[in-house]
Amino acid sequence: MWGQEDVNLAGVSLAYKFNFMLGSLSLGASYSYGEIKDDRTGLERNIVVDKTMGSINYYLDNMMNEPYVVPYVGLSLFRINSKEKIVSLDQDFSSSSELGNSLTVGILVQLNWIEPESAKEIYLDSGVENTYLNIFFTKYENPNNENEPSVQSDFNW
Repeated sequence: MWGQEDVNLAGVSLAYKFNFMLGSLSLGASYSYGEIKDDRTGLERNIVVDKTMGSINYYLDNMMNEPYVVPYVGLSLFRINSKEKIVSLDQDFSSSSELGNSLTVGILVQLNWIEPESAKEIYLDSGVENTYLNIFFTKYENPNNENEPSVQSDFNW
């Protein structure tokens, strides 16, 4: 009914990072939201998906004196809710996944070299030591039984 169209989720996350001799650990929470609309069946439909997630990540940020590149891995627990609405019939259908897990593999690439003067100024003004580009891949495992929609995925970046 929706073809192969992905529901792209935009989200916000908040994490607290603990530094120690072998790297660092972060504990975080996030919320994401996305929707798509379609009328290829002759009826206008929209689907709304939201995801809440808690995560723990391990960063290898003590490999070098200056962390220009930081590899990391993470594990998460998530719940995905979906709601479909057929607009012309005023019908709603909704479902929630069981608690599922996901695996993330990523790398942080330090960006301070792009604007070294700005990086120095931000450090002196606010104490921000580094800014990174976060490149990561995440794979979601399917927590549901056979009667529920699948939320399993391959590795997505």
